[in-house]
Amino acid sequence: MPTREAAQRAAQLHRDTIHGGHIPAAGDAIEPAARLITGRVLLVICAALTLASLLLKLIAS
Repeated sequence: MPTREAAQRAAQLHRDTIHGGHIPAAGDAIEPAARLITGRVLLVICAALTLASLLLKLIAS
Protein backbone atom coordinates (compact mmCIF):
# COMPACT_ATOMS: atom_id res chain seq x y z
CA MET A 1 0.00 0.00 0.00
CA PRO A 2 1.36 3.44 -0.79
CA THR A 3 0.33 5.01 2.53
CA ARG A 4 -0.38 3.93 6.10
CA GLU A 5 -3.98 5.15 5.72
CA ALA A 6 -4.48 2.98 2.63
CA ALA A 7 -3.07 -0.02 4.50
CA GLN A 8 -5.38 0.62 7.43
CA ARG A 9 -8.40 0.88 5.13
CA ALA A 10 -7.42 -2.36 3.39
CA ALA A 11 -6.91 -4.11 6.74
CA GLN A 12 -10.33 -2.97 7.97
CA LEU A 13 -11.99 -4.05 4.73
CA HIS A 14 -10.32 -7.46 5.05
CA ARG A 15 -11.46 -7.83 8.68
CA ASP A 16 -15.00 -6.77 7.78
CA THR A 17 -15.40 -9.02 4.74
CA ILE A 18 -13.42 -12.10 5.80
CA HIS A 19 -13.58 -12.08 9.60
CA GLY A 20 -16.84 -10.28 10.34
CA GLY A 21 -15.00 -7.24 11.70
CA HIS A 22 -13.05 -9.15 14.35
CA ILE A 23 -9.51 -8.08 15.17
CA PRO A 24 -6.79 -10.67 15.92
CA ALA A 25 -6.06 -11.20 19.62
CA ALA A 26 -2.50 -9.97 19.13
CA GLY A 27 -3.72 -6.92 17.23
CA ASP A 28 -2.83 -5.85 13.73
CA ALA A 29 0.69 -5.03 12.66
CA ILE A 30 1.19 -2.73 9.70
CA GLU A 31 4.82 -2.88 8.70
CA PRO A 32 6.33 -0.70 5.99
CA ALA A 33 7.11 -2.75 2.92
CA ALA A 34 10.72 -3.26 1.98
CA ARG A 35 11.43 -0.88 -0.85
CA LEU A 36 13.04 -2.00 -4.03
CA ILE A 37 15.79 0.06 -5.57
CA THR A 38 14.21 3.22 -6.96
CA GLY A 39 14.93 4.55 -10.42
CA ARG A 40 16.96 7.43 -8.98
CA VAL A 41 19.19 5.11 -6.95
CA LEU A 42 19.70 2.86 -9.98
CA LEU A 43 20.65 5.90 -12.07
CA VAL A 44 23.22 7.03 -9.50
CA ILE A 45 24.71 3.52 -9.33
CA CYS A 46 24.97 3.35 -13.14
CA ALA A 47 26.54 6.81 -13.30
CA ALA A 48 29.09 5.87 -10.62
CA LEU A 49 30.01 2.65 -12.46
CA THR A 50 30.36 4.52 -15.75
CA LEU A 51 32.57 7.15 -14.14
CA ALA A 52 34.71 4.47 -12.49
CA SER A 53 35.07 2.68 -15.83
CA LEU A 54 36.17 5.88 -17.59
CA LEU A 55 38.66 6.69 -14.83
CA LEU A 56 40.16 3.20 -15.07
CA LYS A 57 40.54 3.58 -18.83
CA LEU A 58 42.29 6.94 -18.36
CA ILE A 59 44.63 5.49 -15.74
CA ALA A 60 45.43 2.42 -17.89
CA SER A 61 46.32 4.47 -20.96
